[in-house]
This record gives sequence, C-alpha cells and structure tokens, in this order.
Amino acid sequence: MAKPHFARRTQDQILDARGLRRTGHGHLEPKTRPSTPGATFAMRFIEEKFSAPIRELIANGSNVEVADFLGLDPSTISKWRLRLGLR
Repeated sequence: MAKPHFARRTQDQILDARGLRRTGHGHLEPKTRPSTPGATFAMRFIEEKFSAPIRELIANGSNVEVADFLGLDPSTISKWRLRLGLR
C-alpha cells in the first residue's frame, strides 16, 4: 500500500502533534487519551470490553483466576501487572 501524499502526511503530523483528529470535511476534534498511561492497545481493548479500568480488572486475584475471567493467558496478566507496576 502506498503512503499518503506529502501534504496529507504533513497535515496529519501537525494534527497529531496538537492532539487533534479529523472527523469530517473541515471538522476537528480532540483525540481521546488512553485512560491508563502505559496501557497497550490490548489493555485498552479489554478496558472497553469490560467497561472498567485495566488496573481494577487485574489487581486482585491470582494470575490464573484473572486470566480465566478475562479469557487471556496467565503469563499475559503477569506481564501486564509488571508493566503497570502492580507487582
């Protein structure tokens, strides 16, 4: 797939630096910020799926219990806890 033209890439870089995104012709909105700093895309996906902050979802219980509840591997929960400073 080809890259967007230079002008479009430059515009997108400027909007990204200012924290804006296009929502239509001539319309801009602020970008939504991740709810948890340091969260990966998968963590944000789980937050949206369960409508709760990832820290609350993985804070209590063993890795196996939390993994079974979320449908993930226990090693993933262990890595996420380490990444978020929960262990």
